[in-house]
Amino acid sequence: MTQDGERTIGYCMSTNVSNSDGAGSREGGCTGTTTWTVTEPEHIHDFDCTMVGTGGYLGLRFRYNIRGGDGPWEMTGQIESFPASPSAP
Repeated sequence: MTQDGERTIGYCMSTNVSNSDGAGSREGGCTGTTTWTVTEPEHIHDFDCTMVGTGGYLGLRFRYNIRGGDGPWEMTGQIESFPASPSAP
């Protein structure tokens, strides 16, 4: 975490796995920030993520951004072709 006057920023990382019954999975991770200020106590989260497919999703990569706070979150991204590789993403 860092603090800059009235703003605090936390830096975050995660590893994720999403499984679908019998279809395969998507594996990858996210990096991002959570930010809040003294004047606006709502946390704002902003994460960039990449998930690479296995099984039925082999050859696909899902790159997306999720952003939000106490209200609805916004998710934008795309699924794209991606050559299978043990060193993915």
